[in-house]
Amino acid sequence: MLRRTFIAASGVAGVSLTHANEDKAREKTNFSALPPEIWKWDATSTVAAIRARKISSKDAVKASLSRITAMNGSANAVVQVFEAEALQAADAADNAHRRSASATGRLHGLPLTIKDNTDQRGKRTVNGMKNSQAPLSPEDSPVVHNLRAAGAIILGRTNTPCLSSRWETDNTAYGRTVNPWSSTRTPGGSTGGGGAAVAHGMGAIAHGNDIGGSIRYPAFCCGVTGIRPTSGRVPMFNPTAGGERSLCNQLFNVEGALARSVRDLRLVLPVLSLGSTRDPLWTPTPAPAAHARAPKVGLIKSSPGLFVHPSIAAAVEEAGRRLKAAGYEVEEVTPPPIADAVQLWSKMVFAELREAWPGFSAIADADAVRTNQLFLDVTAPISGKQYMDGIGEILAMRRRWAQFLETCPVLVGPNSGELAFEHGFDVKGADDTRDQIAAQALMVTVNLLGLPAVAVPTGKVNVPDAPKGLPVGVQVISHRFGDELALQVAEAIQQRGPAIATWA
Repeated sequence: MLRRTFIAASGVAGVSLTHANEDKAREKTNFSALPPEIWKWDATSTVAAIRARKISSKDAVKASLSRITAMNGSANAVVQVFEAEALQAADAADNAHRRSASATGRLHGLPLTIKDNTDQRGKRTVNGMKNSQAPLSPEDSPVVHNLRAAGAIILGRTNTPCLSSRWETDNTAYGRTVNPWSSTRTPGGSTGGGGAAVAHGMGAIAHGNDIGGSIRYPAFCCGVTGIRPTSGRVPMFNPTAGGERSLCNQLFNVEGALARSVRDLRLVLPVLSLGSTRDPLWTPTPAPAAHARAPKVGLIKSSPGLFVHPSIAAAVEEAGRRLKAAGYEVEEVTPPPIADAVQLWSKMVFAELREAWPGFSAIADADAVRTNQLFLDVTAPISGKQYMDGIGEILAMRRRWAQFLETCPVLVGPNSGELAFEHGFDVKGADDTRDQIAAQALMVTVNLLGLPAVAVPTGKVNVPDAPKGLPVGVQVISHRFGDELALQVAEAIQQRGPAIATWA
């Protein structure tokens, strides 16, 4: 189906998912097999090495800072670097470890980055706005608090489009973040800085958030992994926010993370998920279920309202082959019409944007205004009654998909249905905007449904503007609070494919 049509018309058997078993697996890290450059290590290996006193936290932090010095000038991924603070925190972490190994947290001594739309104590949340008058945050947001409490060390803050409002990462405050594989293509948005930072080794994990694919799309474009947890699983709150979040932001937006390995997402998810009374929507996580046998996996390769490029369809098929080899039952499935979900997501999200437009357009940069005006141009205004009816439609849509997931608890499909877009894709015109939304259809469907999803690369394709190839991959989707199940399946896909690294 044409990409614009629908818009215009409107494991292994017996695998346990317990954290205890995951931690046992991490203890088996083969340190002798790791490369000499610490910045190449994933987070799991880094934490294990620090815990085993093979390296210090300061070693890990210095390696990441050196990598930022080497790569960030061309990548423009990390827009604020906290070198002195990070080294001081590393010294404190190492001193604590010397006093008592048992005092170390789950992420003890691990260098990582925070997206520049999330409050961090003593820092300004610029969020891509030139001449931002954002005040210094008096305290950490819950997600930053959780990361620090687990022992993580913040290297800096990563780039995002103005007001985190595009699938491109460019703004007049800091400029454009460069895709690690092709200078002519987007690194994705809105966590494009985090995706590029992780891909280049500038921190093992990058924090991000996702209301319409803002973690999964940069992970896809940059060739890394990313998790959008179940809505409500990770607390979300910015102390400097001028008001409360809108309904769609409450229902669709989540905090998550990007990393080079799925096992690193396993490592960080329990940390992110710790509760906070500052977010009344936070939900205690049920204990992850163990499956007596490998669950059924459904491949989504087509659906009304979903455009899929041949190279992306091939990635979905490749993921299916790997899962069959791992012992999973895999078959192509037809989910509830994705067109319906995308139309509903667009109707509700852009209705809220339309109401906020006077304030948004007054402070956003020209490209953010242009991009979002095009979103409004391709969706019709709705009445208050239609918005209220839409709230009920969200519940009905979630019920329909929950019943579908009872028969097939894991789905594998595209992140974006198109290869990483070339720069300027979102400011061209209405038809290109319809194409853009159609390509992102399954990503925004997941946000509407509040489901967990994990982006995982499957390989690279040859294109003229990417000398080392352009990453492609899939997203693994599961039912509400099936985050660990989605991670299990994503890890099986990643383990049976080639390693993808910008420095290879």
